[in-house]
Amino acid sequence: MNSQQTIWYEQVLSDYKAFKIMEQARQDKCQVLHYLQMLTEKLAKTYFLRDNHPPKATHAVFVKYLCDIGLYRPSRVIGALRFKNRRSLENFILMATPIAHEIEKLAPSLSNFDKPNIEYPWPHKFAKYSPSKYHFPIWDTLYVKAAGRNFLYKLDLLVLKLPEYI
Repeated sequence: MNSQQTIWYEQVLSDYKAFKIMEQARQDKCQVLHYLQMLTEKLAKTYFLRDNHPPKATHAVFVKYLCDIGLYRPSRVIGALRFKNRRSLENFILMATPIAHEIEKLAPSLSNFDKPNIEYPWPHKFAKYSPSKYHFPIWDTLYVKAAGRNFLYKLDLLVLKLPEYI
């Protein structure tokens, strides 16, 4: 990892720790999902700092990251994430991409502040809903469905093994 990646990775680990604490403490779903969204965004930005270019000011980067890990040094990713072969990595990416897209859309700026988001009541001009009381469909995807649980397991590896595959 280069020096910029090291600094960003410190924050990734901090967000990861906060996400795990909130998840285990069964905090409000919007708070758990908020840390998940921030964690995945910073993970992706850390990964793309390999080219020493500052990260773009966008929340929509995690899907791109998932697609890229299958192209850039796939053998390292296969080993670090405990995949059997390239095909199993590709299958994971296909399964994880729609989940990643839903996580990205949790950011308020990607919801135009008028749709469900993890930070602010909506619609923006005259709020009717609060994130703290809203049931985000991605929650069931992550915590009820097998694909979501597999995604979270691999996310742990994506975070903790980043220095091995970057």
